[in-house]
Amino acid sequence: MFLKNKLNFSVSFGKKFTLLLLLTALLLSFSGCYHEEITYDNPSDNSKIIDLTEIREKESLEIFPKNIDKNNTDNYYFNWELDFVGSASVEYFCSVKYNKDDYHAEIQRLENFKAANTDESLHYDESTFCFPAYVAVLGYYDTNAYALVDENEHTIHYIYISLVRKNQLKLDNAYLPDGYTDLGNVNGQSYSICSKL
Repeated sequence: MFLKNKLNFSVSFGKKFTLLLLLTALLLSFSGCYHEEITYDNPSDNSKIIDLTEIREKESLEIFPKNIDKNNTDNYYFNWELDFVGSASVEYFCSVKYNKDDYHAEIQRLENFKAANTDESLHYDESTFCFPAYVAVLGYYDTNAYALVDENEHTIHYIYISLVRKNQLKLDNAYLPDGYTDLGNVNGQSYSICSKL
């Protein structure tokens, strides 16, 4: 009787374990199949970005100008890519050439920018980038958001990168922060003005 009960338990446990393995394999196979990607290369699509989900430190996107005019915009690119689990990988950059007055007005906006959630100002950084920068996020959970300021050309390069491998970036590597490693990590730096620690 004991041997029979033990045998029944082993068969029952074996069936449950096999079923669990099959369910796990099925879930994993579906997770590899799901993929959604959205790419914009026209500034007129800029307003659609706010509706996308799974963007880390999304508030930092407010450092980008609200109205981007394609007439003075160069290198506009946005790519959002979401798999089954986790945050989306996002690459977003836009270079805007301003006239002198508009340039100074935009610098004022960046200098006065405050994160709604924390009331923190942008960090002004003259050493980590190829141009002086106003930084909202740097290496925080593999996310970066900043504006590079080219005063001579009255041009501002707005950049947001999250979870994108360095060798897959469309952005010129010259615009990355010093110490940028794969997926958005920055050696020795990690902060966000948008998140309370």
